[in-house]
Amino acid sequence: MKNFGFLVDFGLPPTIIEADLRDGLGLKAHKMPLTKIPNNSSHIIRRFLWAVVVFSCLAIAVTGCKGKSRKKNPQPGDKIYPVAVFKVPLEEISQSLEVKGTFVPSDKLDVKSETEGKIASVAVTEGQTVNVGDPLATVNPEVLTLLLEKQRADLREAESHVEENLPVRAMGAMRNFAALRRPRGLETGVPPTGVPPMGVPPTGPAVEAPAPTEEGGEAPEAPPSLEEAGEETPEPAPPPTTAELPPLEKPEPVRQAEDVTLDRLRAEIALTEKKIEAANLTAGIAGTIAKKNVAEGSVVTPGEILFQIVRLDPIWISVFVPPETAAALKPEEKPDVLPDDLPDMVLSGDIVFVSPEPDPQNKAYEIRVAVPNTQLKLKGGMGGRVLLPVTELRKVVTVPEEAVISKGGNRYVYVVEDQVAEKREVSLGKKLVGKFEVKRGLKEGDAVVTRGQQDLKEDQEFVKVESL
Repeated sequence: MKNFGFLVDFGLPPTIIEADLRDGLGLKAHKMPLTKIPNNSSHIIRRFLWAVVVFSCLAIAVTGCKGKSRKKNPQPGDKIYPVAVFKVPLEEISQSLEVKGTFVPSDKLDVKSETEGKIASVAVTEGQTVNVGDPLATVNPEVLTLLLEKQRADLREAESHVEENLPVRAMGAMRNFAALRRPRGLETGVPPTGVPPMGVPPTGPAVEAPAPTEEGGEAPEAPPSLEEAGEETPEPAPPPTTAELPPLEKPEPVRQAEDVTLDRLRAEIALTEKKIEAANLTAGIAGTIAKKNVAEGSVVTPGEILFQIVRLDPIWISVFVPPETAAALKPEEKPDVLPDDLPDMVLSGDIVFVSPEPDPQNKAYEIRVAVPNTQLKLKGGMGGRVLLPVTELRKVVTVPEEAVISKGGNRYVYVVEDQVAEKREVSLGKKLVGKFEVKRGLKEGDAVVTRGQQDLKEDQEFVKVESL
């Protein structure tokens, strides 16, 4: 039978121990004497228990100290990871005014039909990206082609009518010239008195000489004829030809009316030709097809809107600010833009428009900020926030965005010192373009890993800095 008296040292009454032992061994009370264990045995047990506790504490302490110890130099067989680091700076940033706004296209164009006809082909669909000059659709200008033929025929007729009037007037002038060359009386076909018709020799008595005058003087002698003088009778000059006539001058009103008619016909032809050329519809701006209101076979009329093109790169965000904010803005400032639907994106914009007068409803001034949108992720109608730099600057530590590791709602960076990269938790503030404001965890000059941190798994890793 073993002795159980050492249990008394742990505060259990002997009667309870005795009763429990009897019940456990199936013995009667009068047959189970109580035997106490000597004091030296309990002392040994207590010392043993204390030794166990002390050794446990030492083991825990040694283990904890080993986990927090810092690596110094790599040993043979240690893995060394190549990384790139960046020394965090102390920068001046502005306290910005955050204003909510809406993204709108930077340009918009309604493509209208200039001709009447049927759509022969459509080359684009809604949502398609086009450049300047890209074909959109073709209108069959059958009516315009017939009209152009008629206008050209009218022009040829008018030009021929003007040219035909010149020889008619020239022939009339020739007849007038010939009439002036004939002796008087020949116009009626009756020869003058005493003059035989042409080609008939003279007959009858000779014409007497005039009687002398009353003063007794003799009548003057008749001048000798050309035959008596021995000269030949000159042949009459032929009438001039059309080429020999001097150029005829039209009356000024007639000439002006003819010129106006010809100019009008030529202008109508040029306009119709332009309309036929416009039957091939092309994009006037680079952008995206937002609306397509026609299909192949549709009949269109002049002025009808067939397509709408919007430009989304760059895209504008429109915000409204009070008068004092509009007055404090500088055109050279580059406000940051944070799209609501793309929370991880921060864009640097340019102020392209400040309204010269307030909106009549809210009495605020519109500001438009242009931001790049090469991937066309931003669409018109999306919301966003604009950080307008209108207050004083302050100095803060910043860390590149690519150096930050997010895990479990916390943010970490790897800080490199000597050849060791140590994982460190940081508290970040305002998000800037490509970087974060650091509120806690880093100081100016700390070297943080910006490339290769995805290979670092432990809290401390040996690294080799390849670029700074």
